[in-house]
Amino acid sequence: MVNDERLKELGDHVSAMESVEKETRRKLSKVLDELGAMEPQFPEVMVHLEKSVPRELLGFWRPDCALDDMFDTVEKLSASGRHHVWRCSDGQDGEQFVIKEFRPAGDLRTCLREAGLLARLRHPCVVSVVALFFDTKRGSVMLQMPFSFYGQVDTWVSERAPEWMAVRTVIQDVVSALAHLHANGIVHADVKPANILVGIDERGKLADFDISVDSGIVSDLHAVAPVNYPAG
Repeated sequence: MVNDERLKELGDHVSAMESVEKETRRKLSKVLDELGAMEPQFPEVMVHLEKSVPRELLGFWRPDCALDDMFDTVEKLSASGRHHVWRCSDGQDGEQFVIKEFRPAGDLRTCLREAGLLARLRHPCVVSVVALFFDTKRGSVMLQMPFSFYGQVDTWVSERAPEWMAVRTVIQDVVSALAHLHANGIVHADVKPANILVGIDERGKLADFDISVDSGIVSDLHAVAPVNYPAG
């Protein structure tokens, strides 16, 4: 049995490692901000972006891409708020995607943070990340996600007049997504109709993690580790 002294030693070690991780994240965030701020005057600095992509996102990174070259159709869905949102489709199989555009100056860190959360929080009721790339023509960082056929939940309700049971199912999906977030120490902080999307199967997905709050690593040695659901 581990004695109290050993437990204290382990707890101190965990606390020290947490402090190192937080300081590393702070330094990386500063570098990303500086890199993004330089892009308008020196676009060539973005060749170093891949070196700044967190390890967990390297599998999603697509170098040397351009939105107009990747897809057969590109349609702007929204220019409101902070980000442009594009609807794109691939002519080969007709698959559709949503592309969220982030300008490097001020938004680079936000983009990588949101993509990281989506990659970490795999759940059937949370939007997933498909790819992440720097658009060489637009000078923006792009976050690619699956397209939800019916769009925002309020638009779906007003235009399609779904059965009440279908609406309840979407609400249940959102509650399930929030429970998964909270179990992983994440607070969405912006739950509203615009951030609840409905797919062709009339199931709901929670989206837009721009201002979500990550409580960080749980240091309680007795805490139960949260479960990550497989991609669905």
